[in-house]
Parts: sequence; C-alpha cells; structure tokens
Amino acid sequence: TSGPQVNTQMVEELTEFNSPLLSSLGKLFLRFELVLKPKLKAVKKFPVSKELAYHLYSANMAYSVQQYLALTVAAASIVFFIALVLSILGSVILKFSVLLALLLAIGVFLFTLVIILLIPKSIGQRRGDDTSSELPFALRHMSSSLRAGIGLHKTLQTIAAADYGVLSQ
Repeated sequence: TSGPQVNTQMVEELTEFNSPLLSSLGKLFLRFELVLKPKLKAVKKFPVSKELAYHLYSANMAYSVQQYLALTVAAASIVFFIALVLSILGSVILKFSVLLALLLAIGVFLFTLVIILLIPKSIGQRRGDDTSSELPFALRHMSSSLRAGIGLHKTLQTIAAADYGVLSQ
C-alpha cells in the first residue's frame, strides 16, 4: 500500500521543522549521511517499514516515510553510541568481554529502532479507537439533523464543527 502522500518529502526538509529536537536529528542525519544512509536502506526492509506510510497518515504525522526513517535511524544511532560507551565502561568495571559490550549496544540499537517504528501504528490505533468511541454520538447528531430537514452537506459541516474529537477532524 503506497498510502497518501505528504507535502514534506525530502530528508533535507527536516532541518526546517519548528521542533529543535527534530531539526537537530535531521541535521545529524545529514551530517553523517554517508554512515547512516546504509542503515536507513536496511531499515526500509523491515516488515514494519512496509506499512509505515499508512501508519503515518493514520497517526496524522506530517512526515514522509523517508523523513521518519531518517529520524528513526538518527535517534537510534545516538542511543547506540550512548549504549556502546556505557557498556564498554561496564565491561572495564565488571571485566566482561568488549565484544559482549558491542553486542549489547547493537541489541539496544535494534530495540530502539523497532520501538520508534511502532509509534505511528500505536498512535493511529489510538486515533481509530477514539473515532469509534465518538461515532455513536455523531451518528445520533446526524440522524437528528437529517430528520429535521437539514441537508447532508450542512449536517456533515455541523459534525466537523462539533467537538467529536478525531471524528470531527
């Protein structure tokens, strides 16, 4: 499923976001693009990445798949380096293998990737649940309006203007 397209498609546009965190992650990705781009291509092959466009749209997140994957790889790389430093320090203090420390950092990297990739799906499901909970009230409102002789178009405008949460959106 290709999903709907978002206006902001390019990874380079991440530096222009209002959020300082997202802007910094975008700059980090672009600065280390030669190292991070192969990781991005590998992450694209994850099964979760195949439906990412749909989940980003469902979660109302204004990122392209490429942008979200770039942010994910940049954030997971930061976590990897922190985990690597801490695990190497732990290996020196607790006297276990540096190879084990590296494997631990790689495991933390992969865990972080998967968690961040699942965020849009979780948000989208929550929005769907919120819509389902508001639906009976909105349908009752629509029924009353249509019985009162108000046209369908005007009724839908009223529902959109009313406070039915995600459903009104």
